[in-house]
Amino acid sequence: MNTSSAQASRRNGYLFTIAASLLLLYLNYEYISRQIRLGGLGDFPAHLYTLLPLFRTGEWWKGWMSAPHCLWHLTTLFFYQVFRLPLEAAACYATCVYVLLHYLTLIWCIQKITAYAGEEESLIRSNVIAFGFTFAQALYFYWLDAGSRYLGSFSMNPMHNPTQMSVRIFGILCFCLVIDLLGSSSGETYRPVFFHVALHRRRYHILLAVLLFLSVVMKPTFAEMFIPAVAFCMLGTLLRKLIQKKDDCVTYFKHCLTMLLCSVPALLYMLVQYLVFFFFGGSYGDEGGLIFTKWLEVWKLFTDNVYLSVLLGMAFPIYMIVIDPRFFCKSIMGRISLLSYGIGFLEAALLGEAGDRLSHANFIWPLMSGMLILWFTALMRLLMLERAKSENSRRQTVLVNIGWVFFALHVLCGFLFLAQR
Repeated sequence: MNTSSAQASRRNGYLFTIAASLLLLYLNYEYISRQIRLGGLGDFPAHLYTLLPLFRTGEWWKGWMSAPHCLWHLTTLFFYQVFRLPLEAAACYATCVYVLLHYLTLIWCIQKITAYAGEEESLIRSNVIAFGFTFAQALYFYWLDAGSRYLGSFSMNPMHNPTQMSVRIFGILCFCLVIDLLGSSSGETYRPVFFHVALHRRRYHILLAVLLFLSVVMKPTFAEMFIPAVAFCMLGTLLRKLIQKKDDCVTYFKHCLTMLLCSVPALLYMLVQYLVFFFFGGSYGDEGGLIFTKWLEVWKLFTDNVYLSVLLGMAFPIYMIVIDPRFFCKSIMGRISLLSYGIGFLEAALLGEAGDRLSHANFIWPLMSGMLILWFTALMRLLMLERAKSENSRRQTVLVNIGWVFFALHVLCGFLFLAQR
């Protein structure tokens, strides 16, 4: 491709990005508006009419006590007070900002991973894939009793909840940063995937600390799943180095301590949040508290077949794990994604709240964040396999195409869900 053709292609890609972004904002704005008007399953009315008024009073600390995960609420208040928008419109705009940032980050990740794999994806196709990822939902068949897309199967894109939709951008960026930070610690031969961390390692450690902290201020459930996943991954690597008596054990241990320091601000604020939630009243009052439940007790409130629900919600990532288990077991990206989903699953299976709040299933949110990380990894691996050279290229092409079919079915269910709501 000559220079003029490349420039024209890039220009068309930018125009397509603008058009796709506007469509994304329109669809989300319309959906959120309906959620606010109709209520029902959506969490927007509760955040908008119950929690936000507390922030608008002179005693702002009452609002913070009710929702210490307040970044979305503060963003909504910014649009409401600075731009003098109606409260409902302010909530729509606040959510759309984070949805758009998540979408643009996905495009950037797709281009980075494909360039790493050998051939950068076109901007137009990157948009199409990222657009689908943003709306993908669990597979849904009315004749299978597995719960709806949220109730039972759940989703990495719970469009009815503003804070979970908004925390996705921080989650993806933290994951990408951790991949390169851990990868660079393995030696000088490491090729960065998303960030050139070796050039400014301290800056990227600070960036990770900031992003983790912002994710907790938005919603603590991502960090409560992700930080333990990274810790277990690093601990496993350290133990292996010690057993094998590697020369870089001390260096890697120092790297572990540095990563721990990155998580300290998020961990401290998370501790404050849970003290507020469960011990100092907060939005929970005297109604509930953290409890251990029977295995899958909370999840079974929404479906009679949890494992079928998992299959329908995670069909695409499960397929990718089946066709390429080595990547998910050996690579840093694969191991952290499996650990993230596994820890999220355990929290959903064993944790709940006492009293009437048991049915609120608030410990399902870490599971949804784990779903996001595993989905993201599966997509990145599919894009890499699409560009990988194989001795059996025909077989690999068939497997990759089947993967895209699974992905497309999830996206189709997402658009059907959007149309029905």
